[in-house]
Amino acid sequence: MSWALISSCLGAMLIFDYFTLPISEIDLTTGWLPMNTISIPTGVQDLTFFAGSLTMFVSGVAILKQKNWGRWLFVIGSGADLVVGSAAALVKEQFIPYFVAIVVLTFLLFRPRANEYFSSAGRNA
Repeated sequence: MSWALISSCLGAMLIFDYFTLPISEIDLTTGWLPMNTISIPTGVQDLTFFAGSLTMFVSGVAILKQKNWGRWLFVIGSGADLVVGSAAALVKEQFIPYFVAIVVLTFLLFRPRANEYFSSAGRNA
């Protein structure tokens, strides 16, 4: 799971330019809208995108290294990203799959085996 977090945020950084194209270059029938059509200023959107990607990367590395704070960083960072993203989005329904994914991943991060994984970090050091 931590590798998925790390690779997904790096992938998002690579395709970031797609979302900054002029509106004339985007097919609006797909539901994907460029960032400049949203009420939040583009600079703030850029900042939240990079902060969210950095948060997911750091939490992925921390989870990989059995750091308990990494899973809390994921939960808090994902929740904040969901709130900010859905507040800025023109199509709110696009966040339903993201919400479901956050719930499932949070459930997996706090299962008994995951608790063992994070509690064994102190014993292995």
